[in-house]
Amino acid sequence: MKSFLSTIALLLFCFIALAQDQMTNSGNLQLHPGSKIAFWGDFTNNGFFRDNGALCAFTGLGNHIIAGTQAVSFRSMKINNANGITLQTPIEIMDTLNLFSGPLDLNSNMITISNASSSAVVRTGGYIISENTYNSGKVKWNIGGNLQEFVFPFGAVNGEYIPFTFNLTSGNAGNVIVSTYHTEADNTPLPSVPQMVYNINDIEGNDNSANTVDRFWQIDHDGTGVIATVSFTCTIEEADSITSLQAQRWNDTTKLWEIPNELQTATLTSVTISGIHKFSPWTVSGIHTTIDGPLPISLVNFDASRKNATVEVTWITSSETNNDFFTVEKTTDFNYFETVGIKKGAGNSNQSINYNMTDYNPYSGVSYYRLKQTDFDGHSVCSKFKYILFDSNELSALELFPNPANNADITIDVTAPEPGILQLIVSDIFGAEAYKTSFTLNKGRNLLKLDKMNGLKAGLYTFSFLSSGKQVTKKMVIL
Repeated sequence: MKSFLSTIALLLFCFIALAQDQMTNSGNLQLHPGSKIAFWGDFTNNGFFRDNGALCAFTGLGNHIIAGTQAVSFRSMKINNANGITLQTPIEIMDTLNLFSGPLDLNSNMITISNASSSAVVRTGGYIISENTYNSGKVKWNIGGNLQEFVFPFGAVNGEYIPFTFNLTSGNAGNVIVSTYHTEADNTPLPSVPQMVYNINDIEGNDNSANTVDRFWQIDHDGTGVIATVSFTCTIEEADSITSLQAQRWNDTTKLWEIPNELQTATLTSVTISGIHKFSPWTVSGIHTTIDGPLPISLVNFDASRKNATVEVTWITSSETNNDFFTVEKTTDFNYFETVGIKKGAGNSNQSINYNMTDYNPYSGVSYYRLKQTDFDGHSVCSKFKYILFDSNELSALELFPNPANNADITIDVTAPEPGILQLIVSDIFGAEAYKTSFTLNKGRNLLKLDKMNGLKAGLYTFSFLSSGKQVTKKMVIL
């Protein structure tokens, strides 16, 4: 009887509170599984609030406040209010945030999405306003290792939708924390928290604010080994007449904006960039003439591509004038550049010439290659960057031969970026294990011999190789 009366009292309390303009919880408010509650005004939590229900909906007419001295954690929250919700305290969403209509103004607070699914945020017409120059209006999303496209549904104060997307391609991102804010035409105020940005200069030290959109982004995460594809979106007014947009990262070590890598695609108001593995302040600018300008040679093509455990660098010129030599350089941070090699130029030429160079010791992880051309008078100009990824855990170009084999002298040809252990499991056509062994791998190319694997009978077998969490599977016929 006491439990029944307590439930009736709770339901009566909720009914009375929701009939008012403001609901304040100063006691113990618990929503039971399957229950739904609608807030028609402000919600202030100064007591114990546990949401085990199906939905908390904010459906009032005016702008409403979520405040309180105690934590506010919603199971599933829906905002259907054209005038929106303003936070005066951080909130957490455990399952789903439904932005049906109206803005959710973070007001220098953080919203945490604990559900590690890209479908945890559903948007129809609503959006999230970050817009704090100290980057305190944050969206924190527990993405973890999910290789999905996560859309952070930001909007500008004028209601224009400017989403940021984060698509993890490698590693474990943990929590990804993103904030963004609009600036004046000269890009002030510059970011100061959590990192101080000192200028908006180009690579020559000139003020580049006229060529930079009026918005900054701060991206952080607490994971490891993160490589991602991200997309930035600004408003039409913020982009103005700037064309050929490209994203640029502030390097807190060099105190400079890094040269953009080439793996970018753009629209009039957005940029998508791949291979991102360093996170800090970002902005979007137009292509600078020094970066994209003509070389003293007619460069038809410059490319860098993986070839087994090496990087093959190629370029083609259709003409050369006063060209002394080429230098191929690589970098991981746009601060230190290592010379891969030097190739003599043709001096003066009006015919097509093909060049190539091989990097036999590429970096693990992400690196960038560029071509530097130097005249006889010592003047040098650089090309755009080409991006290369070597996963430090992967098995490169693993091959078995001969195939078919006679169960004797089978060779495994595998290139390993780092020393390690290679495990091999051989299974028959029914999936039963027929043979198992392991090898010690050295860095670089390894030629491993298999001798008479327990007298395997003739047939088709699956060879499964495992090293550092990566697996490669091959089929082989034993005669």
